Amino acid sequence: MDIDKYDFAAKILKYWYLVEFLDQANFPVESKENQDNNKKVADGKTNWRKQITIYHSFSPKEKGPVVAFEDDSQTYSAHLEMSDEVCICMGKVRRGECDEYLKQKFGLGDDAVEKDYSKICLIGLKCDSQGTYIEKSLSISPLIWGIARLQHCTGKVSNEDLAGFLSLNNYGIDMSSMEEQLMHSDADGKRSGQALSSELLQQLFYSVANSYILPLFGSSDSVTLEGVMIYKRYQSEEDKAKDDDSLYFSDLGKSFFTNDLQMILNSNILHRPLRSKDAVQEAFIDYIVGAYAEEHKETSWIDFSKRVDIRKGWEGSNQANREDFFNRYFDVALAPTGKWPSKYMPAFMQQLAVNFGMHPEETGRPIFSVNGPPGTGKTTLLKEIIAGNLVERAKILVQYNNPDNAFVEKRFQDGDKSKNGYSNHHNVYYELKNSELKKYGMLVASCNNAAVENITKELPDGTALCKGLMADEKDDPAVCSGLHEVRKLFDIQEATHTEDHKVWNGEQNQYCFESYSDIYFTKYANDMVKPKTEQNRWGIISAPFGKASNITHYAQKVLLPYIQDFGTNDKITERKGQYTEAVRQFKNQLATVEGIQRRIGTVSHARCDFLKKKSQLEQQCSHLFETIEKNRQHIKQLQAKTAELERQQQELAVAEQEATQTAGSLQTQKERQLNLIQESVSNIQDVRQEIMELEGKRGVKDWFFGLIGKVSMLIKTIDEKYAELSRKEEIYYKHNNQLQQILMQMQAQEKRCDELSLQAERINRERQEAIDLTKTSAAQMDQMHQSIADAKNAIKKVQVDYQGILQAAKKAEDILHQMTVLDEAFWQMYDSKSEVKNTKAQVLNPWFTIEYNREREKLFHLALQVHKNFLLASKSCFFNIKNLALMWRLKKDNEDKLATFSFRDRESCFSALLNTLFLLTPVLSTTFASVGSMLSDIKQRGEIGLLIIDEAGQAQPQMALGALYRCQRAIVVGDPKQVEPVVTAEMNTIKKIICNDENQLYQSKSRSVQEFADRINPIGTYYTDPSGEHKTWVGCPLVVHRRCISPMYEISNAISYDNTMKQQTQKPKPEDEANFCLESSRWINVCGTENNSKAKDHYVKTQGQKAIELILQAFSKTEETPSLYMISPFTTVKEGLKKELKNSPEYRDNRRIKDWAETHIGTVHTFQGKEADEVIFLLGCDKNALPAVRWVNTNIVNVAVTRAKYRLYIIGDYIVWQHSNVMQQVKCIMDSYAIRALHEIAEHPESAANQSQVKSLLKQVPSGESFQVEDEINDVMVSTFLKAISDIWTDQNNLPKEDLATFGLSRLHLQRIEPKVKQRITWGLKLYSLFALLKDRYQLEHMDYSCSGIMLCKAMELQLKDCLLPSFQKLFPNLSTNRTRLSQIQPEKATVGTFTQVLKEESKREQLVQRQATHNNELCDKKWWDTYYRDLLDFRELRNTCCHSGYFGWGKVEELINNLFTNGEFLKTTVGKSL
Repeated sequence: MDIDKYDFAAKILKYWYLVEFLDQANFPVESKENQDNNKKVADGKTNWRKQITIYHSFSPKEKGPVVAFEDDSQTYSAHLEMSDEVCICMGKVRRGECDEYLKQKFGLGDDAVEKDYSKICLIGLKCDSQGTYIEKSLSISPLIWGIARLQHCTGKVSNEDLAGFLSLNNYGIDMSSMEEQLMHSDADGKRSGQALSSELLQQLFYSVANSYILPLFGSSDSVTLEGVMIYKRYQSEEDKAKDDDSLYFSDLGKSFFTNDLQMILNSNILHRPLRSKDAVQEAFIDYIVGAYAEEHKETSWIDFSKRVDIRKGWEGSNQANREDFFNRYFDVALAPTGKWPSKYMPAFMQQLAVNFGMHPEETGRPIFSVNGPPGTGKTTLLKEIIAGNLVERAKILVQYNNPDNAFVEKRFQDGDKSKNGYSNHHNVYYELKNSELKKYGMLVASCNNAAVENITKELPDGTALCKGLMADEKDDPAVCSGLHEVRKLFDIQEATHTEDHKVWNGEQNQYCFESYSDIYFTKYANDMVKPKTEQNRWGIISAPFGKASNITHYAQKVLLPYIQDFGTNDKITERKGQYTEAVRQFKNQLATVEGIQRRIGTVSHARCDFLKKKSQLEQQCSHLFETIEKNRQHIKQLQAKTAELERQQQELAVAEQEATQTAGSLQTQKERQLNLIQESVSNIQDVRQEIMELEGKRGVKDWFFGLIGKVSMLIKTIDEKYAELSRKEEIYYKHNNQLQQILMQMQAQEKRCDELSLQAERINRERQEAIDLTKTSAAQMDQMHQSIADAKNAIKKVQVDYQGILQAAKKAEDILHQMTVLDEAFWQMYDSKSEVKNTKAQVLNPWFTIEYNREREKLFHLALQVHKNFLLASKSCFFNIKNLALMWRLKKDNEDKLATFSFRDRESCFSALLNTLFLLTPVLSTTFASVGSMLSDIKQRGEIGLLIIDEAGQAQPQMALGALYRCQRAIVVGDPKQVEPVVTAEMNTIKKIICNDENQLYQSKSRSVQEFADRINPIGTYYTDPSGEHKTWVGCPLVVHRRCISPMYEISNAISYDNTMKQQTQKPKPEDEANFCLESSRWINVCGTENNSKAKDHYVKTQGQKAIELILQAFSKTEETPSLYMISPFTTVKEGLKKELKNSPEYRDNRRIKDWAETHIGTVHTFQGKEADEVIFLLGCDKNALPAVRWVNTNIVNVAVTRAKYRLYIIGDYIVWQHSNVMQQVKCIMDSYAIRALHEIAEHPESAANQSQVKSLLKQVPSGESFQVEDEINDVMVSTFLKAISDIWTDQNNLPKEDLATFGLSRLHLQRIEPKVKQRITWGLKLYSLFALLKDRYQLEHMDYSCSGIMLCKAMELQLKDCLLPSFQKLFPNLSTNRTRLSQIQPEKATVGTFTQVLKEESKREQLVQRQATHNNELCDKKWWDTYYRDLLDFRELRNTCCHSGYFGWGKVEELINNLFTNGEFLKTTVGKSL
């Protein structure tokens, strides 16, 4: 699919919008708290409630709204004013029936493990206080409407099809059509709602039922005509006017998240940025598209290759990279400058998460996820970030000498007071000048209301904070002194500072100012607490927000008193001096902290400094090596050039020699040619002389002869001479030409000689230059080699210096300056195979000193004082707080009226007002469901600083979008291995029906905020599931577990966390252990049948009765409410147990049990985030409920198990639950964990274990009860136990020869017996040897060793069945045993009694004697068989004692060993093979 990721994000948002629209809440039910409150009001027992919420149940057949209102007016006579709107919810439809219809319609299998009997509302509408219908308030169940539309849908559905099938426009059209019967028009044609009479409501109901219910379900019986009217009553008009919280129960199409989803769809965050990269926007988009991008990596939307696996990423040769990584991100400069007050430091992985959380720029991801398995300190991590944020903001605040200089004035636009304000007294509001200050407001959000409120309650808990600063007896005096100094700062009992607060003085009957000890608005923090007995809060560091009642409570207990106590101009002016002093003290302390930080930084940054210097020196070496190599190549080139020049010299010498020889030859030729020329000249002269002489002799005769044509002799002679002359001259010319040629050759040769001479000089010069350059380069190489050696020595020196810094820090004598350093010893401990050493490394926190921590805690306290005095010295802050109270209609304007802010003024000012509120209360909490309403006036993204998401594994991904959109960064904390998001069955079915290529990866019920945030976090690790088939990437995991002891810790670690957690849980105190139900955790095997398998009611009465037995036992051991939870995977089991318990006389007679049952019995989802000393995990189910058994996954089991700190009692039928892989694993761990620990102690005599610890572990070894099914030892239980312990001993299923000899056995004996027998005898003897060693080493007495005995007894039983039974059946086929012929007895039905019954008759023993069998070459005569029979009787008695008494002491074990091996009963049994 070729699609832009921003477009794809928009498609997924639209899909989520549709899901949210169709996902309908249950029919509204009045809470017990509201019922009790209203009853008190009705009975006149309370008159302080200004408003109450009425749930008036009714049937349209009996009454309409007007009659109901009249009845309520009489019941609540003190609350006669009514809300303007009344929600009417009418018609109840069973939710499960919708799911069943859809599955049947679309051919989907019924995978529901329980039937859902919850109800949804069919019709919602509103009327006014006169019972008149309010136009456009009608809504029909979106779920029923959507199902009605989907029944026309087949095949895969595209987003375009979805828009057609399920568009909100179509929904609106259908609602308008249905609404017509509720409207009427007057004479002028004006439309208005009708009065909602009983008859009209019935008409509406049947109209909707006939249109929707009947076509779907075939009968209108699927909906009941029941309804409820929900509205508010007030004591006065003024109380009514103050209430700005509207009712939404009848708005069936309203989701908590649709408005925010629509806001995001309309925003520019879905538009690709044109210029610079926007990290916040990119993280937001990647959060949405990540699921698709990871599956389709070809999109390249997200680079998953950048993930850093902090657990396994450096295996092999990357250890140095690991050290570099952790040194970089553990640098003290990245840690918060402020610290949450506590004696203890964050653990290793906690600190890493804190550092990344404080510095999102280090990962490039403003969304950072932390995975916190149970008990690993998620809240501790958040406290550190909160303290760090406060100090960082204080650093900015102290830059202003006058707090008001931090603000810029802004005006309203639509108010009716001066400057368009809403009050003349505070007619403007103020925005922060420095937008950086917005970064530090903190919003905690979760889908779990208890989770967010718990955090905001825990932060100001003064008792817990001071307890965490208590010194131990073993602590050094300097440590004690530092802790005491910090504790005084946060202990309200020792606080020296006071603040004056205006309170009611009963004696004077007026408001007066009184002084209260104060740390940080301490009185307000305690006024927020309910009940008053819990008032021990140190400051208003946090507050629960979200729902309107929380905000109102905060405003009444904090905002309004704050304005009243400190809001006058005089007090603001007076406060400036205290602000100046607070700034001075903070700056001084900051200087102290930063000084220590620099000092520690020389150590924490030492590796970085070392690596920097090392890198520089290595680069220098690298450069030198490169230069040397270049020089080496240059020398080679020079040497080659020299050789070439020498070759040229040789060639040139030859050429010069040849040239010289040629020149000599030419000179000879020249001389010879000159001689020839001279000779020719002489010859020519001679001939000319002769011609002249002959011409002189010419006469008339010769002339005459010429005339007649005759030649005289003279003339003839002259002609001949002339001819000779001509020949002589030609010879001359020829010789002369040859001479010229020779001369030219001589000139050329002379020139060549000159050239050769010059060339020789050049080559000789170049050769010498090359030789000189070679020598120079060689010298330079020698120098560079020396420089390299010097650099290497320098590296060694800086490494020595680095190690020296670490060692000096490590050996600090002053306890206040001691620190953990990341040196080789630490990494050896970190990588150690020893669990103790490895755990110790994970608990440590590098670089931090006690001194540094105490000073940072003081700085945190002073940061609070800066915040407090900044607020109290700022007129701007008071204006904003007053305007906020005015906007929330909790304060009147200057005309004593309640103001109504315009929409645009709310949107323009709310961010500024809220960020002022964050200065007062730094941490506000809300549920995701309340984000849309609480922050509805913030439409711009990034207006809030830090979003902290808690229990993120429980929230569906879309739930967090509104909060993420409004915040600049987020820390997502949770655990995808615990409770998954709640998705109703019918919505899961609808998702399957509307699945398409784009949304299919968003279908799974397990998709969560945590998973989506983890996916885009580059820092994390992979968890491999127990099967080894699937790996899950999780962000920054915490590993140090401090909640559960064994076996809960081992179970959780194995089934969910790939055995990555490290245990640091404190053992329970002896006085606490005395109150526990049982001495150890265990699986209590109880069989039985379900209440109703067909109805999927998984409650098993016998199991419930066992649970009640434990519950009553817990109550019998304490006068308080026992710390005990009863948890089940199934609602039907929970309800069945409650019903069973309520029928018991103890429940009726004991108020404690009644109160306990209300809050301590539930399904797994009920107890996420909670803990108790003991937990009963009640499984339910029988053999007919295997789909339900397999439905229980690791998440459910993990949560249930980790609620238990010290004891876990699993009650269930293991024969049924063995069909669950996870429960198999749980049973194996429960069977083996104590034996593993005992084996470890036995293997390491030097261990610090003592007698008490060994005794405690022996009590946790499985007893006979653990192997029983219906009071009999069951082979499935035995096989499970053997599987559980099979990997404890390294030699597996073998015993050493010497050990075998001790028991009269050999390897040959074991080879001849059946594998099952061998397995049981081997492990029985291994356990015996282990227990014998521990008994002698630790002088143990009165312990139960039935575990070993049972293995030996089962081995002997199998030996009897294998060796004797076939022979006995052949010899005595008609013998009756237990009313059955021996020949017809199946091996599994044969017991030891079967064999003693055969041997009991002497005649039968006589017959056996006659078989003349031998054993060990001894004839099995009458005496032999009599002895065998007596020993078998002894064995049977020992076996019954071992397998049924519940206690098998060491003496009995020795008797059993003596019987089987010393007397040889075990090997004697093999005689049956030869009968």
